[in-house]
Amino acid sequence: MYAAQATQGRYRNLDLARPGVVITNRASAKGLGFDTVVVPDTHTDSGTDQTSASLGMTYYVLAIRAR
Repeated sequence: MYAAQATQGRYRNLDLARPGVVITNRASAKGLGFDTVVVPDTHTDSGTDQTSASLGMTYYVLAIRAR
């Protein structure tokens, strides 16, 4: 697991060369690149304005994380 806001310790160190699955939250994924990206919690956005610019930007940032 990786969280960009962690200042030290187990949730701050990220080695993308190491095989395995990386679990991160949406905000921490910005600026990183992965072979495959899965966004499992899209149903949580169903109550928000589907046309909002911020929601569109969030999904844009998540979609371009995949190489």
